[in-house]
Formats: sequence, C-alpha cells, structure tokens
Amino acid sequence: MKVFHPIAAALPLLVLHSTSVAAQDANPSNTSSGSSIIYIVVAVIVVLFGIVAFFVYKRKQNRRKRTDDRPYGLPSTTARSGITSHGNTVFDRRMESTGYSRQSTKKDKKAANHGSQQRVERPPQWPANGAPTYTRQQQQQSQYQHQPQYQSQYQSQYQSQYQPQQSFPPPPPPELPMLEQHEDQGPGLSMMELQQSQVSLPASVEGVHQRQTDPGVIARTQETAERVMAELSEDPEFEESWIPYDSLYFTRAISKGAFGEVWLAQLENTQVAVKKILDEKKHDVKEIECFGAEIKLMALLKHPKIVGFIGVSWSTTQDLCAVTEFMAKGDLYGYLERRKGKLNWRDHKMWLAEDIAEALGYLHSLSPKVIHRDLKSKNILLDSKYRAKLSDFGISRKRSVEETMTAGVGTIYWTAPEVLMGKKYTEKADIYSFGIVMSEMDMCAVPYSDKRDNSGKPLQGMKIIQMVIRSALRPSFQEDCPEQIRALADRCLDADPDVRPDAPELLDILQDIQEDLQ
Repeated sequence: MKVFHPIAAALPLLVLHSTSVAAQDANPSNTSSGSSIIYIVVAVIVVLFGIVAFFVYKRKQNRRKRTDDRPYGLPSTTARSGITSHGNTVFDRRMESTGYSRQSTKKDKKAANHGSQQRVERPPQWPANGAPTYTRQQQQQSQYQHQPQYQSQYQSQYQSQYQPQQSFPPPPPPELPMLEQHEDQGPGLSMMELQQSQVSLPASVEGVHQRQTDPGVIARTQETAERVMAELSEDPEFEESWIPYDSLYFTRAISKGAFGEVWLAQLENTQVAVKKILDEKKHDVKEIECFGAEIKLMALLKHPKIVGFIGVSWSTTQDLCAVTEFMAKGDLYGYLERRKGKLNWRDHKMWLAEDIAEALGYLHSLSPKVIHRDLKSKNILLDSKYRAKLSDFGISRKRSVEETMTAGVGTIYWTAPEVLMGKKYTEKADIYSFGIVMSEMDMCAVPYSDKRDNSGKPLQGMKIIQMVIRSALRPSFQEDCPEQIRALADRCLDADPDVRPDAPELLDILQDIQEDLQ
C-alpha cells in the first residue's frame, strides 16, 4: 500500500482555490474576501490530517517488522527487555527495587537505573488453555534451526565427549567480539571431569534412548513442559524477564552435574550463565517439574548475596533454561584450590564468610523460610571483586513454621548429622554446613581429606558418615587459624542444633571477629 502524502491530499483544494481566484479576477463584482479564507483553512486541516495518517501508518509498519523475528511457535508481542544500551540487566533493576543492601547508596541506585532501554520481544500472553502445542514437524524444524554453522574454539574442545544436540544456537556474529576467559574463572570442564560426571548417569545408553523414543514418554514430558512454561508465562514475576532464545550465544561449558549443566553465554554485550536440563534428563517428568520450581524460586530471591536471576528462555519444549548473572571468578572451591597458601582470614576469608552468613540470614528470614540444604564451596560463587554469592537452589525448599522435613539430601560431607540420620531438621542444618565451609576455607581442601584410619589409609565416605553421626569426627583446622574462628566453627558444628547460632547471630560474631583481627 502506498503512503497517502499530505500534500497530495491538499492539492485538489489548492487547485480549486486558484480557479476561484482566477474567476474573481475576471469578474470582480463576485469577489468575496471570506471565500479565500475558507479554502485556506480547509486546506490546512487536510494537510494536518494527512500528516497524522502518515505517522500512524509508519508506526504500524515498524511494529510489523519487530514481530517478524519472534521465536518459532510463539505469538507476536513486544515489550521492554532487561538489557539496556549500557549493559544493565533486569537483575540490576530488580535488586535496586528491593532497596536491600548494606553497601547500596542513592548514588548507586541512580547509576544502576541509568540508560535507555531498547524494545525487544517479551514473553507472550498464553491462551487460556495453556501453552501452544507443537507438532512433530514443528519440533524438527525448530531443532534444526539452532544447529551451529561452524565449531568455535571452545566447542571443538568438547566435540568428542560433550556436544549438546539440536539445542546449540549459532555462534555470535563477527561484529560481536567473543569475551575472553579470565584466569580466575577456572579452566571450565576438563575431559577427566566430563568423564567423571558420566558416573552418575544411567549405565545403559540403550535404556536412555528407549525412554527418549517411547511415544508415551515423549507425550508425557511434552505435556509437562508445556504446563511448566504456561505457569511461568502466567506468573507476574516473569512478565518482563523472558529472553528470546536466539539472542543467547553459548561460549563454553562451566559446570555439569547429574541433572543439569551450566553454560557461559553472551546476551548482547553482557556475559550470563545459562542453566538447563541435561539432554538425557529432558524426558524425565520429575526433573522438568523440579527445574520449573527452581526457576520460580530463583526469581523470588532478590538479594545482593544471592546470584541474580535475569530471566527464563525457551524456543521449544525441549530447551527450557534459566539465565542468571555470570560470576566471573568462578566458585569458592576452585578459588581456594588456585590460591592455596596465599589467603588469610583477616584480608580475604573473613569477607567471604560474612557474605555467606548474610545470604543465609536473608534466606532464613523469608516467610516461609528457605533452607538451602546444599551449602558447600562449589555452590558459593565469586563475582569480579571476589565477593561471595549463593547459587544452586535445585534442592532448596520453602517450609512453614509447622512443617518439618526428613528427606536427607545434599552432599554428605557438608550435611548435618540430624539430616544424615533422617531426623527432623530446621534451617540450623545450613549453619552446620557453614561450619564445614569454614574448615574448607581454612584448610583450602575438601573436608576430611586429611583424615586417616588406623592403617594410615584415607577414610572412606561411609566411615566418615558413621563417625559424624556418632559425633566422633569433625573437620580439621590449621594450627595458625585464629582462635575466634575455631570457637565459632565448634558452635556451628555442634551435634545439637539448638547450640548452633542462627544466621543473624552468626553474622554479628563474624563482624566482631573482623574488627578484632584488624
């Protein structure tokens, strides 16, 4: 359709006016001063109307262009994204909106909210009957559109042992430079770690393949994934935190567990971490539901000492993923390993301990309370300034005051005795895990790794559990460890949960120790 130009709209009136003026010159007796004014006013009105029509048309054209690149299978809609031209994220604005930070100031909040926002796609408003369904042909088409055109230097490193299928998006365009890996980020996943991570996977590859090709299993998992995505779309927390999957450019694997994997990715000019379910677990209905619950919990946690949630993304039911802030210095476990012998409590470790205690205080102060249940050095991440934040809430649970929990979960060396014995436990189980982390920070080693039996051999896992339950074993501390640190750790590791300090008291004690060490 051609644009109706405003000057063209007024042209007939101008011609009519010229004819009238010529007629008046030929016959002066019929002249009328009011006639010319009327024609001019009408012409101006028509011109203004044409200008308005022109801009309305252009606006519709721009909207049509913005919705042409929407993800496959999703209805078109637009909204403001979390990424701004200055690299700020939804996490920055969400954190500033809470107003909770000992270090935050009005100047910081003003700077965090600075920057013009770009209009990109937002999560669709799903129909009342839930998320849209996908036919077999649509799923195949969506899978093929994300296959890489070439292998990057990071992808080729894992080609033989680790190569995600179908869900791997294309590499960044040439004009977007790849962000280099920092030496303190750690080496990523080595081949040995990738092989070791396979231990927890099903032993029979044929059994996994059979479940993935079973029509009944596929139907159930797709129905579950659609329900989870519909719930996320209807949740107000995710109204402006949906991210187009095609805008994520995966760089390298950061970590891999028994159920999920974390990738370093680029979102415009920002490095982000992307967590998703392992390919072999994508047909596990329980894992899909748990991952959806974890995403919902991550979105609710807004604190400077909790790894920030940026958004959720998917293009099909097979590639649901959570996008969080990227912690540039890796996890505490790797940091202690690389800096062994170079760290001390006064200048380094006390700050980390206070950050962890502050995060626990926030989780335990929520209503209902949130217990992390898997606190250990690998779930404590460090930002670019070496400040600690908690992550990995895959097995965390909300609990009411009346509710008790008896499921023993988490890594056994960091797990409280009452949890190992299957007894009722509270948020004090996290305090016990904090005491184990204090031993890790002091020894720069895995807990109990220095313990030996009567024959001089390292203690095995089951023997360690039995001794911890009998209160016959505690983790070690170095001889030069400050006495106040050892005393606090003894309280945290007490077999009686009532003796352990709560999170606010723990933070106060750490701050007092920090002052004494200065």
